[in-house]
Amino acid sequence: MAILESCEESRRNVTIKEVKCPQCGQPVEVFLREGATTEAAKCEICGYVIPLGTHFE
Repeated sequence: MAILESCEESRRNVTIKEVKCPQCGQPVEVFLREGATTEAAKCEICGYVIPLGTHFE
């Protein structure tokens, strides 16, 4: 694992998080950067789309 050189670099990292689908409650995998989705994520069960830029805490 690489050691981050600065806070700036750590903000550019993308993390993967599982969240509940707002429509059906099933887990949906989202990619986050600075707490917001980096791309739209679609629930495989009901088809609900979590839009790009949605913020999660």
